[in-house]
Amino acid sequence: MGVFQQGLSGLNTSQKSLEVTANNVANANTVGFKASKAQFGDVYASTLSRADAGLQVGGGVNIMAIKQEFRQGNVVATQNPLDLAISGNGFFKVKGQDGREFLTRNGQFQLDRDNTVTTADGKDLLAFPLDPDTGNVLDVASPVTISTEPIAPRATGKTEFRFNLDSRTQPSGISPTFDATDPNSYAQSSAIVINNQLGEPLTLQVFWQKLGAATTPASTGPNQWRVYATVNDVPVDISQEAAAYPGAPTTGAALDFSTDGTLNNPANAVYKIDLSALSPEFDSTNTDVRIDMRGSTQYGTDFQLQNLAQNGYDAADYTNFTIDGRGVLTLNYANGQTKDIAKIGLFRYRNPEGLQPVGNNNWVATLQAGPEFASNAGDAGFGLVQAGAVEEANVDLTAELVQMIATQRIYQANSKSIQAQDTLLQTITNLT
Repeated sequence: MGVFQQGLSGLNTSQKSLEVTANNVANANTVGFKASKAQFGDVYASTLSRADAGLQVGGGVNIMAIKQEFRQGNVVATQNPLDLAISGNGFFKVKGQDGREFLTRNGQFQLDRDNTVTTADGKDLLAFPLDPDTGNVLDVASPVTISTEPIAPRATGKTEFRFNLDSRTQPSGISPTFDATDPNSYAQSSAIVINNQLGEPLTLQVFWQKLGAATTPASTGPNQWRVYATVNDVPVDISQEAAAYPGAPTTGAALDFSTDGTLNNPANAVYKIDLSALSPEFDSTNTDVRIDMRGSTQYGTDFQLQNLAQNGYDAADYTNFTIDGRGVLTLNYANGQTKDIAKIGLFRYRNPEGLQPVGNNNWVATLQAGPEFASNAGDAGFGLVQAGAVEEANVDLTAELVQMIATQRIYQANSKSIQAQDTLLQTITNLT
C-alpha cells in the first residue's frame, strides 16, 4: 500500500509545484514581482531502528518551502518621472492609511489629490526629509508631498567676481580720480544683476582702478588696485569685509597682488557694500552685500572675467520635479532655482527571503528576515534609484514553461506508479 502513498505524495507536490510555476507565469508582467521556487524533501519513517536503516524505503515527497528569488529584474524606461526602479539591494517603504508599513520593489508611484506620492492602492511612499536650512537628512521617514507653490524671492547676500586684471595696465594720467561716469578714471568694470528683498533686479557694477603716483589715492607700492562699486548708477560705500565702511563712496577699497600675479592676501579680497542709500529699493535691515574676489589674478594677459555669480533671485512659479540616482527629490522653478526636499530611503534586510509576501507587490518584515537597515540610495550595500523607469518581474518565461512541462511529466509518472500498484493488486485479487 506504500506505493499508493508515495504516488499520492508525488501528485500533491507536483500539483503544488505547478501552482508555483503558474503563479510565476501569471505575474510575468507584474512590476517588481519576484519569482518563487518550490523546494522538495523526501519522506522517511522516523520510528525505524538503526538496524533497519539499510532497509528503509522512502514514504514519498513533500514540499519543504516555497523560496522567493530576489535576483534583479530588468530595468526598463517609462518616461514617467514618478516611476522608480531600484537597481541593486533594497526596498521602498510605503505606509497604509491604517498606519501599517510595507516593503515593495514596485516603483509605480503617483500623486494623490494632496500631491502626496502614493502607490496605486493609496499607500504613501516614505522618504527622509531634508532640513531646509542645512540640507542634512532628517532621521525619521515620512510621506512626501510635492509643493507646487511659487518660490519666494531672496535678496542677494553675496556675489562672486573671479577675473584676471592685465598687469600691463598703466595708471590713468588723464583722470586720476575715480568717477563712475568717466571711463578714463578706471581700467576695467563689470556688472551683475542682483535682487532686493522683493526679487526686483538691481544692477551692481564693479570698477577696478590701477593706482600710480599721480592717482587719487596714490599707490604706496607696486601691483596696487582700487575697487569701487555702484548700484543702479548710484555710488555705494565699499570696504574689505572685516573693516568699517570708509564713509565716502569715492574712497574705494584696496586690492593688492604679489609679484607672482596672485592675491597678496586672499582674505582681504572679500568686500562688502552698503546699500542703505538705496532704501526702500533694498531692505533697510539687510543692506550689506558681500563681494568675493578670491582666486583672482593679475597676469600679463588681457582682462578676463572667469566667474560671475550671486545668490539672490526673484519669485518664480513651480515647473516640475526630478529624482536623481541617490533618491534626492528636487523641486524646479521657472527662474532656474531648485529646492531639495527629501531623499527616498531604501530599506534592506540580512535575509530578504524571510520577508512575508502579502499581495499587491508588498512584503512585511518578519523575525526570519533579520534586522532592518535603512539608508539612502547609493550608500554602501544599497542600490541606486532610477527615475522614469521600473523594474520588471524577474520571471524567466522560457525556464518557467520548461519547468511546467517537466512538472507535467512528473505528475504523469506518479499517476503511473499508482496505476501499476493497482494492477498488481488486481492480479492478486484475480488469484483468489
